Amino acid sequence: MGKSDLTGALKRNGFVFTDAETKDEQPTERLNAEIPTGLHERFKAPCRAEGQGMTDVLTQLVETYVELMGNE
Repeated sequence: MGKSDLTGALKRNGFVFTDAETKDEQPTERLNAEIPTGLHERFKAPCRAEGQGMTDVLTQLVETYVELMGNE
């Protein structure tokens, strides 16, 4: 899947980047996951380019996934 395909898929499914400052403060849990180093670097680069924290983007991706799977 190319970059534009992923962007389109995310947009069709309601994924929108939000500013961390505008989110409601909620209690949090720590999630640790080991991923390949190359994937980590490829994820970090666009987050930085968009001015987004990796945690914020991952939170939004997980929220989108949960909504798509019907487990709100």
